[in-house]
Amino acid sequence: MTNKFSFLLSLSLFASSTALAVQCLNVHEFSKLKVAVVQYPIVENLTDAQFYRKVEKYVRDSKKAGHDLVVLPELISLDLIKNPSDLPYQVQLRRVAGEVTPELFRRAEVLAKELQISILMGSSPRFQGQDIVNTAMLVLPDGKKIMQDKVYLTPDEVEWGWKGGTQIKVFDVPWGRTAILICHDCEFPVLSMQMAKYKPEVILVPSMTGDRSGLHRVQWTAQARAIEHYAYVIHTGTTQGGREAYFGQASIITPQEPVFPTTVIRGNENQDQILSGVLDMHYYREKKARARIWPGRDQEMRVEGVSVVLEQPN
Repeated sequence: MTNKFSFLLSLSLFASSTALAVQCLNVHEFSKLKVAVVQYPIVENLTDAQFYRKVEKYVRDSKKAGHDLVVLPELISLDLIKNPSDLPYQVQLRRVAGEVTPELFRRAEVLAKELQISILMGSSPRFQGQDIVNTAMLVLPDGKKIMQDKVYLTPDEVEWGWKGGTQIKVFDVPWGRTAILICHDCEFPVLSMQMAKYKPEVILVPSMTGDRSGLHRVQWTAQARAIEHYAYVIHTGTTQGGREAYFGQASIITPQEPVFPTTVIRGNENQDQILSGVLDMHYYREKKARARIWPGRDQEMRVEGVSVVLEQPN
């Protein structure tokens, strides 16, 4: 199913109504984090059983290769959409939200405990009361989990009648302080600005984009987030397989400082792959403590106020 290859990052080298919350799930246990980043092909027309088996295989393959964390992309459950179908798209999505997502997340918890691996189970629509939200779940081997709702919706999600979340969570997990920005959320400076005070070390960006320009919007803003926060950013997306258009590519991005690799590690565009990387968290923290360029920190240190004005040349 998967063409696997590895890169070792050998580093001895929202609006104002959106709230941020910090949660502590664990103390740091990893000096190095080996992460599997899945470029997931949406083929559509899968049965529920076929979909669960497909997702589980990516997780099991990642564990066999010795990874500590596996990251899947946004809206992997669109693999279940029947295309063509007499059922309207929104009706199919409501079935996924009500029946599939709870079972997908339950299975993720079981797999994480059985395999002793942390899993970002991409994202999937789920019911929150009467509303549908787009939610990513990160589950740890000890059963602890984080649920992150997408804050800023795309036009398609608005058309489907989904609701945006109101909170971005920053949380402490075994490898370090982490946040999840689902696809479009990565593109909003207001979220990044609010996150800066909590000093995230790893930012996970599951996404789903339909063409190269959409991919670049997320990729390029993910690179900006790495610079702003002096953080690792792990980004991945769905790839072409079904009738709908999907265009994705995984990337592992480091802070752009001479002590880190300056080339972004990327998968092959729009292919079924697992990208593998090792993040040296101990080395990273040593360098971050002495960082000369760290915009997220530097904006907090500035005492003088700054304003932006619209002015015409005289």
